[in-house]
Amino acid sequence: MNYYTTLFEQSEITSISRYGVNEAGKEGSVMKATFTIKEQEFMY
Repeated sequence: MNYYTTLFEQSEITSISRYGVNEAGKEGSVMKATFTIKEQEFMY
C-alpha cells in the first residue's frame, strides 16, 4: 500500500485498522486499510 501511494500523484492512505490484543491476527499488524489513487478508492 505504501508502495502504490509513492508511485502515483494524488494518492493517500485514508484509513488503517490494526489487530489488537487477543484478536485473530498478530497484534499491531494491519487488519484492513483503504487508500486512494486519483480519487479511486482501494481496500487492502
